[in-house]
Amino acid sequence: LADKVRIFQRLRAVEGEDAPLAHQLASRLQRADDRDPEGAEIELDRILAQLPAGGERQILSLWLSGLSLAAIAEELELTPEAVRKRWQRIRESIRDRLLEEAA
Repeated sequence: LADKVRIFQRLRAVEGEDAPLAHQLASRLQRADDRDPEGAEIELDRILAQLPAGGERQILSLWLSGLSLAAIAEELELTPEAVRKRWQRIRESIRDRLLEEAA
């Protein structure tokens, strides 16, 4: 429960170029949670499962936990540039899937 609350707080607090995606994710997770007490967790698991196994899932999980891309790079022992590029692809992938499902 605490993790879910933190994730919702994180998504609602995001600013800048990540804000549109964060707000879409927050809305989607909230709708899922309104339907089922474990809906947000199920939906988040589904989103993570759509990403390639490994680093991309870990990057999204760490980002949702509130880490900056620089901190994620340090945690994963990658360069900040590599994490930024991977994050860009993750963000585009999630956005595209959300748009497809909304259509």
